[in-house]
Amino acid sequence: MKKKLTKNYLYNLVYHALNIIVPMLTVPYVTRIILPAQMGIFSTSQSLFTIIVIAAQFGVLTYGTREIAMAYNNKKLMLERFQHIFSTQVLTTILFLIPCFFLSLGIAGNNEVGWIYAVNALLILNATFDISWFYNGQEEFKITITRNIFVKFIAIPLIFILVKDKDDIIIYTLIYVLSAFIGNISMFAGLKKFAGTFHIFSYKWIDKSVIKEALPYMAPMILSMIFVEISRFFVYGISGQTVTGIYDQALKIARMMIVITTALLGVTSPRMSMFVSSNTYNVMRQYYAKIFIFLLFQSFLIACGILLVGNDFVSLFFGPKYAKVAPVLQVFSVYPLIFVLDQCVVSLLLRPLGLTHAMLISILISLGINITLNLLLVPALGAIGGALALIISTLISALIQTYSCWKFILWQPILKNAGIMIISGVCTTTLLLFIKKFIFFSALANFFIYGAICIILFSSIVFFLAKDIRDYLFEFIHSLVKKYRKS
Repeated sequence: MKKKLTKNYLYNLVYHALNIIVPMLTVPYVTRIILPAQMGIFSTSQSLFTIIVIAAQFGVLTYGTREIAMAYNNKKLMLERFQHIFSTQVLTTILFLIPCFFLSLGIAGNNEVGWIYAVNALLILNATFDISWFYNGQEEFKITITRNIFVKFIAIPLIFILVKDKDDIIIYTLIYVLSAFIGNISMFAGLKKFAGTFHIFSYKWIDKSVIKEALPYMAPMILSMIFVEISRFFVYGISGQTVTGIYDQALKIARMMIVITTALLGVTSPRMSMFVSSNTYNVMRQYYAKIFIFLLFQSFLIACGILLVGNDFVSLFFGPKYAKVAPVLQVFSVYPLIFVLDQCVVSLLLRPLGLTHAMLISILISLGINITLNLLLVPALGAIGGALALIISTLISALIQTYSCWKFILWQPILKNAGIMIISGVCTTTLLLFIKKFIFFSALANFFIYGAICIILFSSIVFFLAKDIRDYLFEFIHSLVKKYRKS
């Protein structure tokens, strides 16, 4: 079981690392062709239909993963659950797809904006064939990850070949949507090995109880997505398309930096559901503390790196048209930390424990705060105001959710190691920013030299002071060496 988790984590880490590498290859090219205003339209429409996709799937991504994980040792029950969930998913997504596609053209018009919205509406069709929840529930992450890696290698050359000027924004949107569609379709190729049959859809398997049971997961997911995207909508409505493009690129970089968090949460969430189903709560608490401390370490390191070399990265990555991304990215430097506080509780405790009501309450409260802060800050500060609203409200959400599952958390090791990381982060950032005032290279040299020194200095201080983190690291390395020797 532990060996499988390590392997899944490595697969997931490779995939999410590609989520950094691919933008590194494509974004500098695209942002020098596509205008910030066009990127603002693209990102806003994409966010809107991502929310609609969650509604169309009725919370299946979370519900399906949990149901398959809890039926892991009963193959017959697992197949039965898959057939009922998938058949119901097909019906609900198709019911959403048709009106959304034509409404996009009808409302936005038969122009560039209208077609960007219409093409992004096809994300709902992608959701029809999304069975990643089935493989995730079985901890077979290799299937979903290898398929998505293959798709990315198709999309990269298409972007360079087909996107030549600013009028190709619709082609860029189409490449994004079609590559995701191919990835979902390709997952059916290996289905028989795990499901035992290709007979996976039937009208008689459409089950109202699936919708009823998945619905509690849908509401928090939709509200969570609205919560994350609401700042973008306010920036778009108040400050316009260009400022939205600036905000979106800064947030995109901050999200790129949390790939390790996303990778580890993705592979460990099904394991937490297994602990809940077997009533091994003490093991679950220890497991949570270990994962949280590890993710806290990498998020502190990322925050220090953004503060130190974020401006250098923006000038290299985006080009002169996106220079205003730099101050927004500085504000987003704390986003990886806030994300860990929030998503560890949600993915590893609340969802596996089925505490959807706690998620709902926290999201509703923080969403109200988010809207209020956006109304107050965006008119005066623009993209920076939207960033501050998202960060503050996410922190409040994390605190509320943590309080709701307080008894499931081992606080002593978490607080001890968090204190060490704060000391290390403050010392590292303060010292290197002071040195950087006097010793300044080119943007490229600054990025690599100060970035490397930041990693070494921060890690050295933490490893010297924090025995728990040293032990976790040695344990992880030992498991990799042991696996390598056996292979």
